[in-house]
Amino acid sequence: MGNELCFVGIDVAKAQLDIALRPSGERWAVPNAVTWAAVGYNAVLIFGLAQPVWLILARALPPIASSMSVMMIPVLGTVVGAWWLKEPLHWQDGAAIVLVLLAIASVMWPTRPEKADPEQGAPIREGELR
Repeated sequence: MGNELCFVGIDVAKAQLDIALRPSGERWAVPNAVTWAAVGYNAVLIFGLAQPVWLILARALPPIASSMSVMMIPVLGTVVGAWWLKEPLHWQDGAAIVLVLLAIASVMWPTRPEKADPEQGAPIREGELR
């Protein structure tokens, strides 16, 4: 299964390279070394390695773990991107990060313990009316 995913990643990288090399009028120029390095990085590390590894882990982990990892991507991307580019974070960024973290916490928060219903012997949750 891992080999097929790796080949899919390589096919995606080939398609990106084809689009990058296709002339688009007067603005097209031969990509410089930095651009080629970015294309190579995406082709090898992202599409060839990281994406197949994540897909394998997503199948192996429980659904809540894989969904929580997806929800953390914008949080990490915002914080690391601002740090890397030396840009200040504004209150809107902080509010968005807090809301995403609250959403993650609300899913991860433990549920109330169940109590046995004395009449029927079936478990009921605290505060539940019968």
